[in-house]
Amino acid sequence: MTLPLPLQNIVCINCKLRKKKCDKTRPSCGYCTTKKLDCQYPSGETKYLSPQPRPLVAIDSPIIHSSWLLSSALSDALLSEPTNADSTIYLQVLRIIRSTGLVIDDVAARYFRGTHSLLPIVSRPRFQDTLTHLGHPPSAGFSVLLLSICLVTYHPEMSESASPPDAASIYLAAKTLFTQVQASFPLSLDLIQAGVIIATYEFASGRVHDAFASIGTSARLGLAARLHLTRPVPGPDGDVNPHTEEEANTWWGILISERTIFCEILDFQQPLATKVPNEPFLPKDPAGLDYRAGLDTHGTPSSTSASTISSASTVSSSPSISSPGSGSDAGGFATLAQAVLFLDQLFQTLEITDLDAKLNRLDGLDHTIRTFLAVAMDQSQGRWGPFCVINSIAFRGLFILHCHIIEQVQYVTQCKRKSPAEWVASSHAVLHTLLRMTGDVVNPHTQIPLAYHDAVPLTTVYLVRFVLDYVRRYRVENVGWDFRNTPEVPAMG
Repeated sequence: MTLPLPLQNIVCINCKLRKKKCDKTRPSCGYCTTKKLDCQYPSGETKYLSPQPRPLVAIDSPIIHSSWLLSSALSDALLSEPTNADSTIYLQVLRIIRSTGLVIDDVAARYFRGTHSLLPIVSRPRFQDTLTHLGHPPSAGFSVLLLSICLVTYHPEMSESASPPDAASIYLAAKTLFTQVQASFPLSLDLIQAGVIIATYEFASGRVHDAFASIGTSARLGLAARLHLTRPVPGPDGDVNPHTEEEANTWWGILISERTIFCEILDFQQPLATKVPNEPFLPKDPAGLDYRAGLDTHGTPSSTSASTISSASTVSSSPSISSPGSGSDAGGFATLAQAVLFLDQLFQTLEITDLDAKLNRLDGLDHTIRTFLAVAMDQSQGRWGPFCVINSIAFRGLFILHCHIIEQVQYVTQCKRKSPAEWVASSHAVLHTLLRMTGDVVNPHTQIPLAYHDAVPLTTVYLVRFVLDYVRRYRVENVGWDFRNTPEVPAMG
């Protein structure tokens, strides 16, 4: 005969926390036995005993880690007795950055050496002035911009911290603070720029649809801030207002990013959040921008600056090849903007329902883009930064164009200019040429030191992914270059 287990007058900790009726059976009450919980009773000397928490390192979840990171940083910030909400956000961001083993100067140097050289939307002089010349903490929007710059330049494997946070935790923390500041503070240029940089990180991580949603949010914030109406026209003294110029560059950064990301969506029926104006002003290269990002075309550190400064100018909505820079006066950012205008024309052409008219438009656009590419490559003269992006965007546009022709020409019943077989043969010939040219563009990136990997254009990495897909789909042989040693292609998400 089994004797009943003894009863006590104290409920177990699990039942007390969950407000359950405890039968007070020892060593394990009925509720804990049923739920397979570790039943614990407080000792007679302890009024309340909380369950032992699991170590944070044992919880493999970016959501948990980012929540802990934010709450810990906020607790530390509050101990510093911040004077207002802006200073609270700033102190919180500072502590998150320090947890990575970096300081703000390191983060800024990496950003302006890498990502900024590819999409120069942030004014470096204003950024530095905000950090050094103010007697009070910066705005909440600027603090989120700081964290987004940390996010896009952070590599845990390069951190000197004893236990650096994973990149996913920094990403979720940045997204959370971005949403909080957007909801609680006045709209600012800093916050819009932070959104563009967060979208850049998502694109770099293979989160294409997340990046498309984020850049769409930044676009709508930019529209609310009326960035699309900004015209950096020189004043009576011949100078352009620096803030107006930065606003215009930021809007161009949104236009460029949205269309670059859209290339990888593979659903051209989705609407874009932005529209290119009929007479767009080309962006101006920020003063002091080094196109090489400290590198020559072979990835070797170089002190030679190839920066050129352009004045604000206008181009037609159907840009002609005579203006991909207007000679030596145009900078890389302006030429990059023109490359994206051609992408915009391509997307519009793909929406044409009349197949014969569409093919004729695509044929003309193919000639225009290839001519533009030849001039742009000659203009670049081995320069880094936007010029690498220009080449890969033009390549990507031509790949989309000719793959679309190959897929659609089978439905042609009567074509005035070429037979279906001639269309297919012509497109494959162009694509095979692009395959070899892609190798010439990609191979130098394999020699870049790890410290300069932020200067590798994301468009080039996605171009490699598309090339590999084309090679496998059509079983292309004799590609002309070893694509096995190319930069790592992000998983699509």
